[in-house]
Amino acid sequence: MPTILLEKSAISSVHRNCEALMMLQKKGLHKKNSSIAVVATLFGDKEDVAWLEENHLVDWAEAKLDGFLGSENYDDSQLRTIALGLNKKRPILIIQGPPGTGKSGLLKELILLAVGQGERVLVTAPTNAAVDNMVEKLSNIGVDIVRVGNPARISPAVASKSLIEIVNAKLANFRAEFERKKSDLRKDLRYCLKDDSLAAGVRQLLKQLGKTLKKKEKEAVKEILSGAQVVLATNTGAADPLIRRMDSFDLVVIDEAGQAIEPSCWIPILQGKRCILAGDECQLAPVILSRKALEGGLGISLLERAATLHEGVLATKLTTQYRMNDAIVSWASKEMYDGLLKSSSSVSSHLLVDSPFVKSYKCLESVFQVPRFVEDLDGGAAGAYVNNVVYLERPTWITQCPLLLLDTRMPYGSLSVGCEEHLDPAGTGSFYNEGEADIVMQHVFSLIYAGVSPTAIAVQSPYVAQVQLLREMLDELPDAAGVEVATIDSFQGREADAVVISMVRSNTLGAVGFLGDSRRMNVAITRARKHVAVVCDSSTICHNTFLARLLRHIRYFGRVKHVEPGTSGGSGLGMNPMLPSVS
Repeated sequence: MPTILLEKSAISSVHRNCEALMMLQKKGLHKKNSSIAVVATLFGDKEDVAWLEENHLVDWAEAKLDGFLGSENYDDSQLRTIALGLNKKRPILIIQGPPGTGKSGLLKELILLAVGQGERVLVTAPTNAAVDNMVEKLSNIGVDIVRVGNPARISPAVASKSLIEIVNAKLANFRAEFERKKSDLRKDLRYCLKDDSLAAGVRQLLKQLGKTLKKKEKEAVKEILSGAQVVLATNTGAADPLIRRMDSFDLVVIDEAGQAIEPSCWIPILQGKRCILAGDECQLAPVILSRKALEGGLGISLLERAATLHEGVLATKLTTQYRMNDAIVSWASKEMYDGLLKSSSSVSSHLLVDSPFVKSYKCLESVFQVPRFVEDLDGGAAGAYVNNVVYLERPTWITQCPLLLLDTRMPYGSLSVGCEEHLDPAGTGSFYNEGEADIVMQHVFSLIYAGVSPTAIAVQSPYVAQVQLLREMLDELPDAAGVEVATIDSFQGREADAVVISMVRSNTLGAVGFLGDSRRMNVAITRARKHVAVVCDSSTICHNTFLARLLRHIRYFGRVKHVEPGTSGGSGLGMNPMLPSVS
């Protein structure tokens, strides 16, 4: 590993955030600060912005997109966003991207076009995963990119774009020659040990050789970074001296800005002439553990604060989504986006049954007892037997159902046996629910046996203890290999054809914990393209009015099944795949 990259001081994120705020206070409005227009816009009043406009320092208009060949691939709100983002005199643009509206793809296009008009771009995000996602999108579009950061935290999928890997590749021949010379000198040293003056000379040559390598590495790093059209790092990673020593960037793009605390955003912003903040304030907010910090406003992201400034002139919203069935997105649109989020006709009515892997589905008799399977398919029918394979003539109801509530509270009011919540005995403060986990397993196999690929299924829960339990259960089932299990928070930015959500909470007090956070549930529901199944105790969940409206929406636009854990304990293929206890 290049020694120059190991010599960076280990500064904590907290220190870097504080340092950015001190720099903002000291130099934010200094005339030589390249980001002065951004600072003045975000902290100034109407008079300050008017002064900037009068002196032609800012311009809020849309750039002309004459000759933009890809215009037919974007809707009106996306084209307007691109036009606003390419205006070099616009100090800041807030892109509000609700789920499925193509925000990430739009940022990729904006960055490509910005580079095309001669701008150098710094791209950041609050997490390494989000940064690596952008690296992946930008990797094969003809743009020279460099990912800066701790190699241990960079995804192997994009490691070839990391600064260390690029430096290693560039210096490969020099290093080979360096190692050869070092080996020769060490051999010479062994022969010179009896002669102090000769030994000292060889040691001096070894020392000089090491200095030469360090110099070469510094030169390589400087050349690579100065030649890069796009540099990517986390928000706090942008405080790296290797980046700070560079000339100011023309454009700073911060993705998932709604999840970032404001101080961390100022680290990259102060290194650019203008900036774009992209995210969704209706999804997960910054994680703040200190009550005092929350009271001080640290829980409000810069994206959320800036979107309301200057009568909303800083922000633009994407309004057409290309991910979810209408039954799914209509809830999110009404609850979170003032009814403004609309569906593209290409996805508004799509279902699991439309997927190629469901259409061509075949169930091997050797894997499952076909007669029982066919008998329980509730809406499916068996076709001809060919070579011990049964072909379904029509899909089961489950592949035509966009919304499903699997309720552990039975119609007569009692709770299904074994579906009580439990506090994690490990003392983590997390909750788990074994009965719900069993029902989740049953439903996952319902989907698989209906022809849905395991890789198209995602299971979410807000609680880490439940996620661990579900992973352990799935690990014992080879046929479910490929099903992803994650916390709701870690699944933001991802999507799947079918999503199963285990809510966990079931108690007589109606306590729902952080399930009541509307933004968290918005993330959970909107990860799905074609099918969402919510597993919960409705009597507990409905104590929260927001969640009660969600369940009412599912009842109206989907189906409800009252369920209880299967006798098989949720393991093995011998269980009835279509929920044997469905009432």
